[in-house]
Amino acid sequence: MKSNFFAIILLVCICLSTGTHGQTYIDFDFNAPVNLFGTWYRAYSNFISDTLSFTRTSKNGYDFGERVEINQKGVFADIYTAPCGNDESIHHTKGHWFFDSSTNIFKTSILICNKDSIYKIVKLNIDSLVLVVP
Repeated sequence: MKSNFFAIILLVCICLSTGTHGQTYIDFDFNAPVNLFGTWYRAYSNFISDTLSFTRTSKNGYDFGERVEINQKGVFADIYTAPCGNDESIHHTKGHWFFDSSTNIFKTSILICNKDSIYKIVKLNIDSLVLVVP
């Protein structure tokens, strides 16, 4: 009787530990355009505009400045690096992304370049990504 009780308790503990307890399900579209995935460097910094422009190559050649990384598994990273450690804007923040292919809306769980988290993709090709606030 005692061994059956411990076996049941052990089984319950195993079932609870293998579940999705504490995990958040993020629904995102795996059918996003293939050109979207990878590293994008901020091409133009206009802090007033609602438009974000990105390119595949860093404008300074050393990968410094603002960039975003869009992973096929739904991971999104907003990154800013600088040649020295004294820049107050340095950060590396990770979140998740969602793409609605019917509206071209790109959403993230974190801010993109410290601005918004919801944008419409108005231009996307192999070398260029342009996002605007819808």
